[in-house]
Amino acid sequence: MSGSTPERSERPGKPAESGRRDEAEWFARPVRTIARPWREELARRLASIDALSRKEQEAVLEAGHTALLKSLHAKLSRLFLIELHALRMTAGGGHHTEGAGTGSDTRTWTAFLEQAEEEGYLDRLGGRYPNVGPRIASVARLSVAATAGFAERLAADREVLRPLLGGPAGEMRAVAFGAGDTHRGGLTVSRVDFAGGSVMYKPRPSESDVALGALLDELYTDFPGAPSPDERIRVPRTQAREGYGWAEFVHHRYCEGEAELAAFYRNVGHWLAVLRFTGGTDMHAENMIAAGPVPVIVDAETLFDAPAPFPASGRGDAVDVAAAAIRRTVLRTGLLPVRGTGFALGGVDISGVGSLPGQQPLIPNPVIADAGTAAARFQVDLVAMPTAGNHPSPTPVLSAYWDRILAGFREMTAHLRRPGTDPHRLLRRFEGAQARRILRPTQAYVDIGRMLWHPASLHDEAAAVERARDILRRNAEVLPGAPTERAAIDGEIADLLAGDVPMFTFTVDSAAVRTTVEDWRTADLALEEAVIQDALVGAYLNERSLPTRTQAAARDPHARDRERRRRDLAAQMVRRLCDGAVRGEDGTVTWISPVFTPAGWSIRVLPADLYTGQGGVALTLAEYVTEVRAGRAEEVPGVAETFQGALRVLVGTEDRTPTPSPGAFSGAASQVWTWLALHRVLGEDWLLERAAERALLLAEGRLVEDDVEVDLLNGAAGAVVPLLNLAAATGQDRWLDAAAHIGR
Repeated sequence: MSGSTPERSERPGKPAESGRRDEAEWFARPVRTIARPWREELARRLASIDALSRKEQEAVLEAGHTALLKSLHAKLSRLFLIELHALRMTAGGGHHTEGAGTGSDTRTWTAFLEQAEEEGYLDRLGGRYPNVGPRIASVARLSVAATAGFAERLAADREVLRPLLGGPAGEMRAVAFGAGDTHRGGLTVSRVDFAGGSVMYKPRPSESDVALGALLDELYTDFPGAPSPDERIRVPRTQAREGYGWAEFVHHRYCEGEAELAAFYRNVGHWLAVLRFTGGTDMHAENMIAAGPVPVIVDAETLFDAPAPFPASGRGDAVDVAAAAIRRTVLRTGLLPVRGTGFALGGVDISGVGSLPGQQPLIPNPVIADAGTAAARFQVDLVAMPTAGNHPSPTPVLSAYWDRILAGFREMTAHLRRPGTDPHRLLRRFEGAQARRILRPTQAYVDIGRMLWHPASLHDEAAAVERARDILRRNAEVLPGAPTERAAIDGEIADLLAGDVPMFTFTVDSAAVRTTVEDWRTADLALEEAVIQDALVGAYLNERSLPTRTQAAARDPHARDRERRRRDLAAQMVRRLCDGAVRGEDGTVTWISPVFTPAGWSIRVLPADLYTGQGGVALTLAEYVTEVRAGRAEEVPGVAETFQGALRVLVGTEDRTPTPSPGAFSGAASQVWTWLALHRVLGEDWLLERAAERALLLAEGRLVEDDVEVDLLNGAAGAVVPLLNLAAATGQDRWLDAAAHIGR
C-alpha cells in the first residue's frame, strides 16, 4: 500500500472537522515572510512564459505559492512551537517581552509572531538549527522549479488537450497542486481547470496508462456479451508526452438503480482479472473512481509487480508456501478489502472496493492545541478518514454483489485464457513503458520524513540521518525487496530531507513480460476465487456480524436419522478442512483464512491462537481423530496426517512469532488452553508440558503487566481459567499464584 493520492474525483474528502482553524494558518505570517523571495522568483519565471496570459500566470503563481506555504508550514510548525516556548521561558535579555512568562497569554504568541516574521529570522536561528535555512531553500527551489515546469508544459501543450476536453481548452482558470505526494523534486499530480473543462497533469511518464487503455480496448473487442463502451472498465484517456502526460478528469457519479450497481461490481471482477494478468498493485480507494457503473482506474503506474521472495519462516514449509501464495493472489492488487497494520493506519481499509462507510476507525492526526497562546503545543486528535470517490452509492452494500464480483473475475479470466490467446503479445505493448514498484509503505516514509524535520533533527542533522538510515535498514530486514544498500538508502533519505516521498521505477522489458505471464499462467484459480470471497466476507467480520445472505437457514428441519446426519456433517466439515489445507514438502500443514488481528480481520496464514488460528484447527482435527477411534465418527482419509502436520506448524508458530496478548482467544492463554485440551483428548504427557511452557508467558513475561484491555478475548482476564485448569492438571501451585495475581 503506497498511501499516495494521485488523482481525486470531483468530491474529494476531508478529515472530520476538529473545531480548529486550518492548521496552515497559525504560523502563516512567518511562513509568508520566509516564502516571499521564492514567490518573487516564481513570478519572474512565469512572467517569461508569453503563451500564458497575465491572468493565467497569476492563477499558477497563487496555486504554486499556496502549495509551498502549506509545505513549509507543516515542516516548520514544531520548530516554531519550540521557539515560542523558549521565548515564554526567557526571563531577560533581547528576547524578553512583557508577559513572556505568564503561561497561556496571547501577548507572548503575538510577540513571537512579530519576531518570527522579521526578515532573516531563520538565519538568526542558525546556531541552534544550522541546516534549517539550506533545507528550506532546497524545498522552495524544487517547488518553484516544479511549478514553473508545469507552466511551461501547459503553454506548449494547450492544443494537445483538445481530444481530452472534446474541444478547445480555452482560458486556464485554476490549478490545484498537491493531489498526492510529491516525488523527484516536488513533482505532484495536479488538477487543471479550463473554460473548456478539466484535465489532470501527471509529471511522470504516462505510456503505461496508454498501453493499459489499448489492452482493454482489444480485450473487449471480442468479449462474449461485452458491455457497451460506456459501461465497461477503462482508464482515463491520456496524452503521453516526453516524461509526463495529461489525462482526462473523471467525474464521480453514483449508480442509478440496481442494474448499474450490478454492472459496477461485475466490472470490479473484470478489473481483478486484468490486474492479476498485468501484475497490478496499489489500486486503493483513491486510485479508483466510480463513474456510474464503471470503476475507472486513474493511476496505472504500478504494473508488472514481482513479489520479492521472503526468507524461510522457520514455521514449516507449508507456512512459506501459503505466504508466497497469498502474495501472488489478487489480494495484492489493493482492490479487495484489507486492513492496515501500521501505527497511523492501524485497522484502516483503504482498498478500492472496501473502505466501507461506518467501518473505518478514527486515525491519529497531529494538530496544534491552544494555538494563539503561549501554551500552544502539538497534540494528536482522532479524525475520520477522508472519503474518496470509489463507491458506487452513498451506502454501498458490498455483500449483495459478491457473486457479481466473482462472476466478473471468472468470465474475464476465462476470456484471457481462451484458446489461441497469446498473453505475451497482449502485454508486449507495455515494453518500454515506465512502471513503479512500491518497495516500502508510504506511511513509513511519512513518519521518517516527520522525524527528519523535527527540531531535534534540524539541530543535529547528522545524528538524525544516521537514525533514519538505521530505521530503513531494519525495515528492510522484515520487508524483502526494500533497499538495503547504503547508496540506495541514502538516496531515500535525500528525498525525505527535500520533502519528497522516494519513488522506485523500472522500464518494462521482455523479461518483465515473461515473468508476469509465467506468474499468471501458474496461478491457482481456485485459491484466487477463495481469496476474493474471503476478503469480501472479511470486510463485514470487522463489524462482528455477517450480512444476512451469509447466514444460511436450515432447509426442511426434522429429527429423523439424527445420528447418521450428525456423522455425515462432521465428516463433510473435516473433509473440507483437509481439502483446503496448504501442505509443505516437509509434511507441515496450514491454512489461509480471514483471521482476527489487532488491526481487525485480514486474510493471512493462520496464527497460533485458538480463536481464528492454527490452535483451533489442530484441536478440531485431534477431536475428530479421537471420535473415529471411539467409533463415533466416520473415517476420513488423511485426517491423522493433516493433524500431525498442523501440530508441527502450531509449535513452530508459537516458538517463532511474538504472542500478541495474554488473552484467552487470541493470546498466550489461548495457547495454554489449546495444549490442555489436546492433552485431555490425546492423553500424551508432552502436551501438558507444552501447556506449562506456554504458561510461562503469563507468569514471567510482561504480557500481563502491560495489558490494558483486561477482557477475555485479548486481555489478562482470559488467562485466569486456563491457569486454574493448568494448576489442576499439574498439581503445581505456581499456576494458582499466577491466576491469583491476575485476579488481583
